[in-house]
Amino acid sequence: MNRTALAIVLSAIAAIALVLGVIVWLMWPDNDTTGPAAPPQSTHSDDHGSDHDHEIADPLDPQNADINATAEQALRTMFTWQPVSDSSPGDAVLRAQPWLGGELANASGRDTSVRPPADWPAWQRSGDLVSASAVVIASVSTTDTKAVRTVQVDQNVMRPTGDTVAYSSFTARAELTRTDNGWRVTGYTVLPTTN
Repeated sequence: MNRTALAIVLSAIAAIALVLGVIVWLMWPDNDTTGPAAPPQSTHSDDHGSDHDHEIADPLDPQNADINATAEQALRTMFTWQPVSDSSPGDAVLRAQPWLGGELANASGRDTSVRPPADWPAWQRSGDLVSASAVVIASVSTTDTKAVRTVQVDQNVMRPTGDTVAYSSFTARAELTRTDNGWRVTGYTVLPTTN
């Protein structure tokens, strides 16, 4: 895929996301523009009866994510590759940095020995994107500060033509640690396949 076709695809995705966002906003109960105006909100600090004084936590913010969401988002990000702009899969690990902790976070970005898969040059030439999905399939252990999850990761090559081709499927064991800023993936191991 050349850069122009990639820009068109990305623009179309952004436009669809914008339209869906407007639809959701219009359908949200607080955004009903047909009824009477809402009464003004009190600015007094002793007004404890209003839910409007509380922020809704963003579930995609690493600080608010639970164990499973953290494991899924970290591995999804680490294994989604953009060969047109990434120099190697290590760039995806850099994008996953907000979801990582410990030695894994410290090593990401410094490991220049990450070798791209053999298909990388072909993906670059054709403008392909390798998209990953990650789903927790088992809770191995959980304490107040540590957790282990088994995660199924599936990678698909998305062609500029719109075709999607299965690339890789594996199971990983993710190790997580609770920090002051929420759960972080501190290590992972790709488990051997069993036939």
